[in-house]
Amino acid sequence: MKIQLRSHHPLGIHLRVPDFSLPNLKMRAVHYALAIAIAVAAAALLNPSADRHRAKLKKAVAERSQLAALLRLGDLAAFVSTYHSMGVVSYTTANNKVLTVGAFGYVYVPEPDSDN
Repeated sequence: MKIQLRSHHPLGIHLRVPDFSLPNLKMRAVHYALAIAIAVAAAALLNPSADRHRAKLKKAVAERSQLAALLRLGDLAAFVSTYHSMGVVSYTTANNKVLTVGAFGYVYVPEPDSDN
């Protein structure tokens, strides 16, 4: 049985005390667990493939430099990159550097280090 206490405020504001009964807390826990399970399943299903990582890498290299686009350096970088998947997130590396990171269907190409 839910107990709701209402306080009559002079401005007409009604205050309700939340229901902290055990069945209500169990249902909240089930809802949170279900939401987390759905988010993890969506991340796993939407994890970008190796081909999507390589295509994004080629495009990003071509956009950053016309000379690199002319010499097709993006194709070379994509060819030598290694794809790694951790189920819900994936990334590509080359020469021990992360080239792309992907999750939820999106692939991000970080800016190259300027200290080289």
